[in-house]
Amino acid sequence: MPPYWGPLPANVRAEGRLPLTMPPATCTAMVHHGGNGTTPAGLGAGVRHLVLPGGADGHEAARILRARGVGMASSPEAVDADLLRHLLTDDAMPTAAAEVRDETAALSSPATIVPRLEQPAGTAPHRAPRTAA
Repeated sequence: MPPYWGPLPANVRAEGRLPLTMPPATCTAMVHHGGNGTTPAGLGAGVRHLVLPGGADGHEAARILRARGVGMASSPEAVDADLLRHLLTDDAMPTAAAEVRDETAALSSPATIVPRLEQPAGTAPHRAPRTAA
């Protein structure tokens, strides 16, 4: 945990590296960099997002989250109590976050899509050869 944060309230938890699916299940909101692992983990958990993009695809993730209504973006320097209060009290974000969570859960899994992608167009599904008994 960076030392510049100082003491945190009892209901705030700052963590280092954790499995991506662990924190969202216990959070109301996530403050993160907008990475391509952290963002979908939060979406799958249906939590609000505050993205502090620093590079790579973080700015694009922040734009998409804002457009969908599940998050906000800021620079680290601009984060203050008012911004965090808005993140935690905005009435529309939880509804949008739950909608995205449900939409994501309804998508086909890679395990169901990959076999179809492996088939050449217009051919029957691949079946394992039968063996004589």
